[in-house]
Amino acid sequence: MRDIIKENILDLIEKVTAALRDKDILALRKYSNYTIHNASVFQSQSSTAFAVIVYSLTKIVEMSSKQEERRVQQFIDSVMSDFEYCKKQLLNGNIERYKAGRNRILKKIADMDDKLDLYMQEVIEKSKVKKGSEIYGHGISMGKVAELLGLSRWDMMAYVGKTTMIDAEEKATDAKSRLLLARKIFGLGRKV
Repeated sequence: MRDIIKENILDLIEKVTAALRDKDILALRKYSNYTIHNASVFQSQSSTAFAVIVYSLTKIVEMSSKQEERRVQQFIDSVMSDFEYCKKQLLNGNIERYKAGRNRILKKIADMDDKLDLYMQEVIEKSKVKKGSEIYGHGISMGKVAELLGLSRWDMMAYVGKTTMIDAEEKATDAKSRLLLARKIFGLGRKV
């Protein structure tokens, strides 16, 4: 794992833990989006898996009802404990144990509640596809995104095909404008 990714995940563990403690859904969403941006830049499976975890946790906090409040709080406490374990392993440079802790969190998300079990599995899969489409939107190939998230290309294509992402047209620029931009970037003046 690259040092910059490791530092980013350590920082986000602190922020996500605080957001979970406060049940701050907006902050959780922000951190999930921030992490997925980093995953698209670094094409890191660790960053992507972390974003899926944060997205799934956001959905759990959002969807929990008053009756499930105690159970959800116990779940959050358990996940925060796992985050501390993951943080310790990253600080010690033990990436394999970090990944084991990360996978334990994913399993807890899926196993949280019999009633929510099917929903959570669906949320995890949908969050992978949704976050994958965001990575794809950053210019990473669909094949690479599918590989990073352990998805099939068909799942990715089905989701991306339903979005307006593919239909969005970029602003067309003529050759003269592109040449001016290139000259500006390379400091060659404005002559055309």
